[in-house]
Amino acid sequence: MTKINECCVEFEFEFSYVNNKLMQVQLVNDQNIVLVDPQHVHDRYWAVAKINVSLPTTIKLEFEGKDPNIDTVLDDKGNIVEDLYVKITAIKLDGFALKENFLHQRLTIHTLDNQCWTTSYIGFNGTITINFEKSNTFSQYLYFLNY
Repeated sequence: MTKINECCVEFEFEFSYVNNKLMQVQLVNDQNIVLVDPQHVHDRYWAVAKINVSLPTTIKLEFEGKDPNIDTVLDDKGNIVEDLYVKITAIKLDGFALKENFLHQRLTIHTLDNQCWTTSYIGFNGTITINFEKSNTFSQYLYFLNY
């Protein structure tokens, strides 16, 4: 029997491939570390990563491997033509997907140079922290829906 405070949090990612590399991503909480393993499918790189947690908890998404000096390619007018990034395309709690507005308005990356950006498009090395404050999956899901 599954305990009501146990939850499988699933993240879906899209990756860009620039300069023969991808950014590295890992999911971390006090119980687990999950390395995200992108797969090349239909000319794109994708990954699904799951982390099992006991609520309440905090999950950190750690992003690294981008050199801002060479992994953002500009044309002669200064427009970005290629960018090394990771995009969070979905987050699910026990299979229940969070809404798009959570992904675009509630995820904040704290970069290594102390900047903060609210986005699901991760073009910087840094960390996103998601606090799961509720003691059961259903309450947490409802909380995020109204967040």
